[in-house]
Formats: sequence, structure tokens, C-alpha cells
Amino acid sequence: MLETQGDLQMLSNPRVTATNNQKAVIKVGQDEYFVTNVSSTTVTGTSTTTSPEIDLTPFFSGIALDVTPQIDKYGSVILHVHPSVTETEEQLKVITLDDQRFELPLAQSNIRESDTVIRAQSGEIVVIGGLMQTTTEDEESKTPILGDVPILGNLFKSISKRQEKKELVILIKPTVVMPDAWKKQQAHSRALLNTWYEN
Repeated sequence: MLETQGDLQMLSNPRVTATNNQKAVIKVGQDEYFVTNVSSTTVTGTSTTTSPEIDLTPFFSGIALDVTPQIDKYGSVILHVHPSVTETEEQLKVITLDDQRFELPLAQSNIRESDTVIRAQSGEIVVIGGLMQTTTEDEESKTPILGDVPILGNLFKSISKRQEKKELVILIKPTVVMPDAWKKQQAHSRALLNTWYEN
């Protein structure tokens, strides 16, 4: 169904287990350290020296999904869902401290997130969308050699804008595990193990 709307790429297909009213978290991405604070320490003795003190803090870049289920006595599930997409890039800032010049790699984050509450029956599939991103890039086409000539080369170049739209769609299938379901799963696993050992 989603492929009819454009190119489709499945990012992940995880399964998590959460007890009633307890948060489950899925994170796919990486942490990178950036400078968050700079101070200086001055030591006076035979000679005065100033040394910088730099604090580093991890910043997450990737996709995170928080889900908190609340199960009622009829087996339906209320889901508090909080998906977020964070893209963290390095941004160089120049800071002068005690006549010393520092170039610091600071974090610049682009965040797309939503927060919603959904009611679903056990086994139903819930679809969450709306985390969209549009990027525009300039694509340059030029005639070999002639396009590289200073000033006159602009006559042999053309620049077109390419626009790309992305949307993160999340499919959630809550399944309520009843007490007898664990017994069935254990019996199935035990029968599987017996089959393996007999062979």
C-alpha cells in the first residue's frame, strides 16, 4: 500500500515487550559528543598559565520511539506514542577566551517529533505518519572542460533544483499477552527442544 505513494524503505522491524503502564523505548542511531561548556583555570606561580576546561555532552542522532501501553479489562490498549527523528550536525563556532582563539565543534540539531494517544484492540495495526522532511539541492550540469573556464564557463553550465520529500511512517501492532499465552509459548518451545535433541 505504501509503495503506491513513492519509494519505500523499511528501516527497522523491532519487537519489544512492556508491562502495563511502563514505557518501552526503541532507539536506532548514534551518540556523538559535542562541546557544551568552556571555562578557564588560571594558575599563578613562577609563571601564570591559563588552561581551558571543556565539557562534552552526548547528542543523539537517529530515530527514537517511546511507547507506553495501558491495558483495560476488555483487552484493548491505549498507547501513548512519542516518535522523534533527530539529525545532529557539527557546527564550528569561534570563541575568544583570554586572548586565545578556540574553534569549538558545537551541536546543531534538527528535530521532528510528534506525541499522540491511540486506542486499539489487541492485534490491530496502528499507522502514525506526519514526520515529513523536504530537502532542496542544486544540481549542476556542465560541458566538460568548457564549464571549468573562469567567467566564460558559466555559459556552459546549467543549475537545476532537485526537491526530495521524505516521510517517516510508523506501524505499531499491539498484542496483549494473557497468562495462558506464556504457557502455550513454553509448551511450544519445549516441544521444539525435544525435537532438536531427538535428532
